[in-house]
Amino acid sequence: MKDFFKFMFMFMKEIFKGVFHVFRIPLIIAGIALFVGIFSRQAMCVILFLDFGVVVMAMPAVFTGKTLVENIIITQKGRKFSGICTGYKLEHWNCGHDVYWINEKNIKLHWRFDVLMIQFKYPCKVNVYSLNHSVNLGVFTVIKNILCFVVCLLLWGLCVIITTGTIYNILFM
Repeated sequence: MKDFFKFMFMFMKEIFKGVFHVFRIPLIIAGIALFVGIFSRQAMCVILFLDFGVVVMAMPAVFTGKTLVENIIITQKGRKFSGICTGYKLEHWNCGHDVYWINEKNIKLHWRFDVLMIQFKYPCKVNVYSLNHSVNLGVFTVIKNILCFVVCLLLWGLCVIITTGTIYNILFM
């Protein structure tokens, strides 16, 4: 029983650290605003709206943009290998296209890529790009990253518009 409580304590500690790590900038801004205590209720609402509506929603857009740039660099500067895609596998948490290829050291490698690839006939040939122990499927991966980045950017823009409209209503109406 002692091990169970120790495990639960460590589990909750890791969750708290993870949440604090992801939301550290908004929490710091809100904490400083609360610590100073000179703000009115309207100013606190403005700070919280800006904090969560703009800063928090920018994090996924920045992350997907960084991933997009990394995958473009891998495609441009990476080594190109010819691989075989054996089909799409749908499993519990690990779904995607199974791709097998041989690297420059004649080692057979396998990776499951979760990309948008329209194929009706399997197995098919694909190009695998590798750079610094990172791999992708070139254009297929970049297209998926562009779609994710555009969606995150649109959500962030929508949150910024809603936040600025709400702040305008609070301050000037």
